Amino acid sequence: MSKNKNSDSSIDEYPPPPENADINKYTGIAMADWFSPVLLIRTALRQVTSTLFGTYSDKRTLLAAVNDAKPFVTEWSEQDRITVDYVADLGDGWDSTYSVAWSLAQPELTVDDGTTPLARGEILVMGGDQVYPYASSDEYKNRLARPYQAALPCSDESTAPTVFAIPGNHDWYDGLASFMRYFGQQRWFAGWRTRQTRSYWAIQLPHRWWLWGVDSQLDAYIDHAQTRYFNETAETHMQPGDRVILCVAEPSWIFANNGDATLHRNLAFVENKIINRHGGHLALTVSGDLHHYAHYAERAADAAKVRHKVTCGGGGAFTHGTHHLPDELSLGDGEEIYDATREYLPSASDSRAMLWRNLFMPLRHPLFAAVLGGFYLVYAWVLNRTLLLPELSAIPFAIENIEKIPPIFIKSTFTSLLAVAFLLLLVVSGAMFAQPDWKSCPDRKPVRKWLGGLVHSVLHLVVLLGSLWYFATESWITIPPDPPEWGSAFYFSLAIGLSGALIGGVVFGLYLILSNLLFGFHRTEAFSAVADKEHKSFLRIQIDADGATVHAIGLNHSGRKWQWNSGKAKGDSWIRPRDGELRYHLIEKWRIH
Repeated sequence: MSKNKNSDSSIDEYPPPPENADINKYTGIAMADWFSPVLLIRTALRQVTSTLFGTYSDKRTLLAAVNDAKPFVTEWSEQDRITVDYVADLGDGWDSTYSVAWSLAQPELTVDDGTTPLARGEILVMGGDQVYPYASSDEYKNRLARPYQAALPCSDESTAPTVFAIPGNHDWYDGLASFMRYFGQQRWFAGWRTRQTRSYWAIQLPHRWWLWGVDSQLDAYIDHAQTRYFNETAETHMQPGDRVILCVAEPSWIFANNGDATLHRNLAFVENKIINRHGGHLALTVSGDLHHYAHYAERAADAAKVRHKVTCGGGGAFTHGTHHLPDELSLGDGEEIYDATREYLPSASDSRAMLWRNLFMPLRHPLFAAVLGGFYLVYAWVLNRTLLLPELSAIPFAIENIEKIPPIFIKSTFTSLLAVAFLLLLVVSGAMFAQPDWKSCPDRKPVRKWLGGLVHSVLHLVVLLGSLWYFATESWITIPPDPPEWGSAFYFSLAIGLSGALIGGVVFGLYLILSNLLFGFHRTEAFSAVADKEHKSFLRIQIDADGATVHAIGLNHSGRKWQWNSGKAKGDSWIRPRDGELRYHLIEKWRIH
């Protein structure tokens, strides 16, 4: 039997680990810490750079100029049946990423009652954002290639599954360099073959079904070469009545329902001007980007013409909430109505409960808390140069004296331009942080976001003043004189810094919780701070003569205990979960005729 073990086999092929190796060296990759100050700066710079250069140097155009797209793939079109697996938002921490990778690599899975084994897909679709926090050679290697290599090291040449991928916004952060290296050279990706030469593709499936993958490049347009590719495919080979499964990088239907219809108009162009124009029917659109499972079905009189919109971004990244998802979507100027099946993962109740973990912000994100503490400390030193601290020390720390504090603060602040500047910085920072939700909830009035950010800033100011007042009246700590003495300065600084890190961190977490629960703000920030590794999901789609059956498979809990797969045969996973640790359930199952 021929194996993919030759010199041209794989981009990154790793030898099997020795049996006595420390398994933690393989399984110790942590979830991306989205509130790490260093990561925030790096990601912001990469996003700005990729957006800027993507605007003036579209990699899709360059690829089209130097590399003719292979015709659509017909390898599976004559089969009696086929299974397609779909996963998105993959490479993050080991536990969640490998739980899904191992599941996709197994020859079959048994779900729920144990009576219905589901065979592995001949095709695996990776639906965008293959790695986090951003695309780079190292991140692709450590967070994606190694876990999938450990899950499916090799396959028989004649029966190997094939992987097709589309890029998400995180894959574009290095201009698709890593993405094309792994998926665009028609080499092996672990035990999966690769067939594509560009970032988009079309596959002809049995029984007049098609599988299309579209690249929308950082919310941009569908480029001319891509439009021509799909148009020529449809014009020359699509027959009236053919059904299409469309894989896209973002759930434009959610954003369009919220008022941001830019991307949805681009995808509507693909549906109306290419698929519908040639007699096809867009039966299912599937996306990642939002890291949860949600399904919307069109409200249509003809059951055979119902269109489905599915978000399934549970491949390994932190979990997004579902409690804010609408029960109904209104698209196409209100002419298209979609109803939620309400079979979510995580459930709406689990989604709300997850938010409360943000109260532990200082413990979960100590570096971010330290930055908060540092801001408190610097602001305290600025205020120490005014008359504030001596006056505070003369007022006993008691509830009945609270009303005396604001006038003293205002008077002291406006005696120093530097103090005024820091006050403005605090207010503007809080207000600006409240703004990132333009895409997930742009229908919210901007004034409400500004007010929410202002309240957030005021809460931090209250904590700072309360800390200064408390420490100014405590006998065990001395207000540092001007110029300060080393001892008093050290203890005062330590007290204010810890107060800012601990109490300020809790205030920040509480703001994320309440702003999300009450107003739907910070739908990404509130859940990236939680960094939940549970509630993973993927699709297993079976196509036969009667139509397509979609199995949405859920993992409520990722694996935690990993062990070497001793006695394994060639092609078996190197590392396996502890027996019984991964339990699958069917989120929902439906059929498209």
